[in-house]
Amino acid sequence: ENCTNNAEVTAVMGNVGGVVGHASEGDDRAFIENCTNNAAVTVAGSDANSVAAGGIVGSAGDKVIVRICVNTGNITANSTDELSNIKLKTVSAGGVGGRRVLNSYNIGKVEIVSGTADRMYAGGISADGFVDSCQNDGDVHISAKWSGHSSNDAGGITGAGAVTNSYNTAAVMNNFTYADGATKSQNGIAAGIAANPTSSIFNCYNTGDVSSAKGVAYGLGGVGTKNSSSKAENSYYVCEVNGAELVKKYVSTAGAESDVTYIEADKVYMVDAELLVDLLNKNRSGGTPWFVDETKNHG
Repeated sequence: ENCTNNAEVTAVMGNVGGVVGHASEGDDRAFIENCTNNAAVTVAGSDANSVAAGGIVGSAGDKVIVRICVNTGNITANSTDELSNIKLKTVSAGGVGGRRVLNSYNIGKVEIVSGTADRMYAGGISADGFVDSCQNDGDVHISAKWSGHSSNDAGGITGAGAVTNSYNTAAVMNNFTYADGATKSQNGIAAGIAANPTSSIFNCYNTGDVSSAKGVAYGLGGVGTKNSSSKAENSYYVCEVNGAELVKKYVSTAGAESDVTYIEADKVYMVDAELLVDLLNKNRSGGTPWFVDETKNHG
């Protein structure tokens, strides 16, 4: 509680964080709160074992709650090309880190850069977990090699998990390459909020551009796709997807996407809602942005 780190942290294996490497809990919940990391966190990886890097915590148990934390340092996870025949190798990186993150903020770049993994998770807030009331302004990038055996997810908020009341403004890129002999039956994913097809998204928005050279890219998550169980409600995205022209979409409570030219003020209570309003109304004929509940006759 109430910790600040200003020194770079580097390790060659394991779980590495700016404040805590790994946090576990007993029978009750545990908390990491009011902590700040202002320095780079890097894990190099030296063998076939899994590695994780996070701005505040490298990895944490399901009952550990990370809240009211800030990361400004760049987060980098690297690995070797060695894989295990016994278990899947996971490489993960999160701007804040942990599996339950509340009321936190990241501005540092989050990357999985080199090596080969069976599973890769990168997220602006959490690599893999539940996130509520958080903001990410740091780019998220995967460029390592993938065996194709499991997940490969880059998300503006989380690689995989449930996200509520949060937003991302930074670019998300999943530019992985396939390892020699890789299974190519699955896709690597880049998404503005949560990438993994099992994720859920509620009351969120993304304004960061999303791209994946060899995989697939989504403004929010794999919402509305035939092969995805991902769910999103009451969420928006305004961004370029794989270099296409600016896309503006709203996802309703029914999960269906629709084009939008305005935003309903009573449905969005994010801190930076004005930014979204401006983007949604960009190029609208007639001038300045407006809220639905402020103007009954839209013209």
